[in-house]
Amino acid sequence: MLTRRIIAAVMAAVALVGLTAPTASGDASGGAFMNEDTVVISVGVSGESGSSNGGRGSAGGSGGPTGCYMGGAEIPCFQWGVAWRPDLECYARVKPVQPPLTDAVWGGNEDGVILECRIGTEGGWNSSWDIWTATAVLPAPPDPAVLAARAVERMQLSAIRMGTFPEQAERAPMDLGYVGWNVWMWVDDPTPASWGPITRSVSERGYTVTATGHVDKVVWDMGNGDTVTCQLGKPWISIWVHNEASPDCGYLYERDGEYTVSATTYWVVNWSGIGQTGTITAQLTQSGTLRIAEVQVVNVTTGD
Repeated sequence: MLTRRIIAAVMAAVALVGLTAPTASGDASGGAFMNEDTVVISVGVSGESGSSNGGRGSAGGSGGPTGCYMGGAEIPCFQWGVAWRPDLECYARVKPVQPPLTDAVWGGNEDGVILECRIGTEGGWNSSWDIWTATAVLPAPPDPAVLAARAVERMQLSAIRMGTFPEQAERAPMDLGYVGWNVWMWVDDPTPASWGPITRSVSERGYTVTATGHVDKVVWDMGNGDTVTCQLGKPWISIWVHNEASPDCGYLYERDGEYTVSATTYWVVNWSGIGQTGTITAQLTQSGTLRIAEVQVVNVTTGD
């Protein structure tokens, strides 16, 4: 009865000094969760990719995990405009002044290029060495926003299971609500994938991006133009028979009818890695039908 569609927009910029960055592409696999929900995903990126002044400056990133490690310790992904290379375990750049081909570092090769590897912290470089490579262009680190989008796919986020009183017609065809009688709404049996918090990480070529998501709010469309904004809501229980009102997520219908009610979950996913941070927002919707009847009282005169 319901459809699901995914719209993903990934926007990011990676600033590298002395490196040529290839165009990043997303992973079309990743196992997106497909069911009868509707999903809209948008991606925004903020944060710095590193200093580009060529001299001493602040390390890349804006707090939180960077996704770059040396000997198990987390380090900045960029130092003074030079990117960390997990495969070489150093900050690498093409050596500005190439040594002569007679230098032993060439290893007898006459093509390729000599890279300068460095290890150090914000206080300065501890050591450096040269290494030969066959290509003159260093591959850029992966696009962190692309990895973040893949991390969200791995979360397999799902819409909430709508809890309502009266029960939805799809589950209980004979169940009715009444005009002027309190309707209750809540998140039925919340899980990490339907409510959060949930965390997933994606790694590529030694770089890691970690994303953590949680639900910010649920907006209930009552099917008549009215909306109600809630959190988890409180479940109704059968001992309440005196038209008790929900303390945090309820509604009153003024007219009878059959109403298509939908609950849209608004997710916020914060991610960090490879010197950048960002936020992904997702909207997931599920719908059901409430039948509201009008009770009329009729006075009957008897022969007595």
